[in-house]
Amino acid sequence: MTRDLPPTERYLNSIAETAQLLAVSERTVRRLISRDELSPVRANGRVLITRESIERFIARGGSRG
Repeated sequence: MTRDLPPTERYLNSIAETAQLLAVSERTVRRLISRDELSPVRANGRVLITRESIERFIARGGSRG
């Protein structure tokens, strides 16, 4: 089950997990989503962030630049 995988190995992460991975607050993750710096996927009423989106954000140096 994917829940057993650590957040760094999951394809989709919750806002809380994404915040933990990026060492920022959940509020900051929501701001990054609103600025299109992270791409959310909505499923069953949940907002999830793909690992690919997180990796792209990190590769850009943490900003849209």
